[in-house]
Amino acid sequence: MENDTITQNETDFALRLLATLPHSGSVVLSPLSISLALALVHAGTRGTTRKELERVLVGSDELEESKIQEHFGSVMDTVTKAENGVETNIVNRVFVNQDSKIKQEYLDSVQKFYQAGAQNLDFFQSEQAAEIMNKFVEDNTAGKIKDLIPADSVKDAFAFLVNAVYFKADWQGQFEKDLTADRDFHVHEGESRHIPFLNEFDEHRDYTEDSLFQVLSLKYTDTRFSFAIFLPKKRFGLIDALEKTNGDYLQNLLKDLKNSYVSVHIPKFKIEKELDLKETLEAIGIKQIFDESADLSGIADRTRISSGIHKAIIEVDEDGTTAAAASAFKVKLEMMIMAKPTTFLADHPFLFMVLFENHPLFIGVHA
Repeated sequence: MENDTITQNETDFALRLLATLPHSGSVVLSPLSISLALALVHAGTRGTTRKELERVLVGSDELEESKIQEHFGSVMDTVTKAENGVETNIVNRVFVNQDSKIKQEYLDSVQKFYQAGAQNLDFFQSEQAAEIMNKFVEDNTAGKIKDLIPADSVKDAFAFLVNAVYFKADWQGQFEKDLTADRDFHVHEGESRHIPFLNEFDEHRDYTEDSLFQVLSLKYTDTRFSFAIFLPKKRFGLIDALEKTNGDYLQNLLKDLKNSYVSVHIPKFKIEKELDLKETLEAIGIKQIFDESADLSGIADRTRISSGIHKAIIEVDEDGTTAAAASAFKVKLEMMIMAKPTTFLADHPFLFMVLFENHPLFIGVHA
């Protein structure tokens, strides 16, 4: 799997997930976390159930299983080894009703490739089972994600696909708090909100543009990670612009980024989103794992995925993606100033991504 093809497929997958969500309001999700959770399920699928999953997840049902395992295992390993104060944690687990015994071969496989696991629970003890699953998620997201699974959804379940992601990072060049100021964010024609904006003037940042988007990329202290904003040039043109884009298009824009002289004005925001993975995945063509005819015999006999829940949180402020205090210093590149700075004013709905070497960890819309 060539790296360019991988990042293109991952970005396509992210855009397809995003397209299933309502076209109003702010949203965020983690395509990487969802992909890794599906890789966990993939290890236990067989037959047409597996082929359907592969076509959506990696764009082909002709890849060797070892290639898929190596790819997702490597991604999980490298992303969770962040440096310079950036914290990442990804948790994925399949919880199966104790009536279905999980096969040891499956446990060995997912432990080997994904440092992940599966666990039997007594779903008839729904309060206790939900508490165990929720504690697993809460403990692995620094307490940010609580009560992911409601107890009343447990009793009739065959198995749960649970995934969560935690990401905390400071900007390489932080925004000065005393420059934060309120201004209008234009939601759509005739509606605006007065919200705090982060501001910096006459700085050197990675930037590019084309006929559809202005693109700004802000690096974190581990510079393999970045935050990219795709701001439509047409004020209320995000939906139209996204209909004209795909993974290849966005990846080419990211490759075109150049260190530029820019004045930046972006909203300070926090977005929290929970989604029904069953509904979302079925909408993009992953259906069999949820069906009574599902072949998950590699995990356990006579089982299927009956529910899936995904929750992601992102916060953008002066320091980085959380409100925690930071000790990172501001880096300025000393370069000869030859022209008036480009203004990047994100005062209308835009697409954003948190990236690891251009692999999308989060994707969302601020609106």
